[in-house]
Amino acid sequence: MRIGTIGTGSIVSWVMAEAVRTEGMAWEAVCSRREETGRALADRFGVRKVYTELDALLADPELDFIYVASPNSLHYEQTKRALLAGKNV
Repeated sequence: MRIGTIGTGSIVSWVMAEAVRTEGMAWEAVCSRREETGRALADRFGVRKVYTELDALLADPELDFIYVASPNSLHYEQTKRALLAGKNV
């Protein structure tokens, strides 16, 4: 499973720390409003791609699954967009 995340909050670090230890799971991308925040998280976990635009993340054909870790008020819209883009959420 190739994963991309929306958001860079503390829960993402916790989930990523466990996921990188799980066989068959690869964290491939991070999407953050700010490049430097996304890059810091990506560098910490060896993630190759950092996006600052949600549409670019969702268009990435290498991603199978999107982990939505943005503020709760954005979950519905972002989940719907990911599903419409053909991603598992």
